[in-house]
Amino acid sequence: DYEILEMQRRPDGFSQPDFRKLNPLGKLPALQLADGTVITESAAIALQICDEHPAAGLLPAPGSAARALAYQAILFCAAELYPADLRYFYSHRYSVEEGAGEGIKAQGLKDMERLFDHAAEQLVSGPFVLGESFSAADIYLFMLLNWHPEADAFLAKRRRLATPWERVRRRPSVDRIWKMNFPE
Repeated sequence: DYEILEMQRRPDGFSQPDFRKLNPLGKLPALQLADGTVITESAAIALQICDEHPAAGLLPAPGSAARALAYQAILFCAAELYPADLRYFYSHRYSVEEGAGEGIKAQGLKDMERLFDHAAEQLVSGPFVLGESFSAADIYLFMLLNWHPEADAFLAKRRRLATPWERVRRRPSVDRIWKMNFPE
């Protein structure tokens, strides 16, 4: 069970004043646990949900090589792909020098594409990231692929990434969230 709270951004931050009390950095997403603890960082949230719901099978068995590969994929997404996306979309945050934003943005896109190609070759091992089994790694990669500024054209040229993307997109739970965020 969960409740989704949508946050409205203003140029100076979020409009809900209570949110910054829970999460001083104002980062999204944020997850409030049953005991009131608030965690941020998409990878931490994904791993926490996997731990709380092991029967969902979103991660392979603890101690297995497949679990280690899942961690590798999730952390690669968090530590490499996510920052490249941020440099593209928020280039103004990465320099105090006026006019540096365009170069940072261009490098962010270049890095994004290089890192996605690396993911396709080194992380994706079948119709899903971990081969035949759907996992939290697929959800994370799916999210980041959606942030590519030309996602459809990019995926059309990269079958090894398009296949897991399509399989995740067709999942009923993903479809519900997709329709909330991208009404037709």
